[in-house]
Amino acid sequence: MWRTLSAALAVCAAMLIPAPAWSDTPAGGTAGSPPVSDRERAQADEIAGLKRDMQVVVEELQSMRTQLGVPEEKTLESSYGLGPAASRVYSAGRGLSVGGYAEAVYRNRFNDSRDGTDTADFTRMVMYLGYKYNDWIVFNTEIEFEHASTGEDGSVSVEFATLDFLLDDAFNVRAGLVLIPMGFLNEMHEPPFYYGTQRPSPERAIIPSTWRENGVGIFGTFAEALEYRVYVVNGMDASGYSSKGLRGGRQKGSEASAEDLAFVARLDWQACDELQVGGSYYIGKAGQDQRVDQPVSMTEFKLPDARTQIWEVHADWRHEGWHARGLFTQATVSD
Repeated sequence: MWRTLSAALAVCAAMLIPAPAWSDTPAGGTAGSPPVSDRERAQADEIAGLKRDMQVVVEELQSMRTQLGVPEEKTLESSYGLGPAASRVYSAGRGLSVGGYAEAVYRNRFNDSRDGTDTADFTRMVMYLGYKYNDWIVFNTEIEFEHASTGEDGSVSVEFATLDFLLDDAFNVRAGLVLIPMGFLNEMHEPPFYYGTQRPSPERAIIPSTWRENGVGIFGTFAEALEYRVYVVNGMDASGYSSKGLRGGRQKGSEASAEDLAFVARLDWQACDELQVGGSYYIGKAGQDQRVDQPVSMTEFKLPDARTQIWEVHADWRHEGWHARGLFTQATVSD
């Protein structure tokens, strides 16, 4: 936009400059040549003045470009564990940043009579909205529209909403609705970053992606090789646990019970340009001091503490066109 504006101003200035009369006599005149006329001298002064004015305009445009943070080239890179689109606000200068993605799935079943009917679903449409107040205060959020309509089985959810205080490469503060930093996909869950139509089962049933809770924590990088994130968040709700996994225990920031808090930490080591290894650990009670009805006698009983532990280790290797990753995760619930 600024290049276009600069070019337009230059064209307008050129149109306003009167063309001097062509003469074999130099502007300043030489010995033995006719003297320069007052008109030619005035034209030369006018051209010099216009050049000075144009230089001022160019400098102002460059200053505005710097203040507004308009990059020379728009690049998308991951920052602080988030996907490239979600990280756009961190590379901006100041002001508003908008990003997003959409995902649709068509499923064709070979045997409709046994497995159900074929389906086509606009799974989700996601908007990333961020605002960079200055060099060290950044607000970032993700809003997700699921299954195209809240009138059917769809919903609208805030996937994360955080206020980051970027104090130093090694120490920064984050508060709000945070993504739990576990596995490959819970933080970076855009479709281009996993292989297959659906997210892998271990990172849906054991690590209940997309998993977010209200909390506060710190994050940073040491020596450009060790990246960490440590949060304190509200604990899960054990009344939502089932044989299908822990996903029902997520509180997702919605009037979350916080009688029991939880702790989660992650560490990644960039061993070399091609290899990253790391792991994460989550621990916290999930009973939330709740009393629920007993199905048979319809009497209330207190939920156990249901201390929940989840841990995982992972590695990611890339070489030229090859990419391999592996993850092992396990969850245990006490009582």
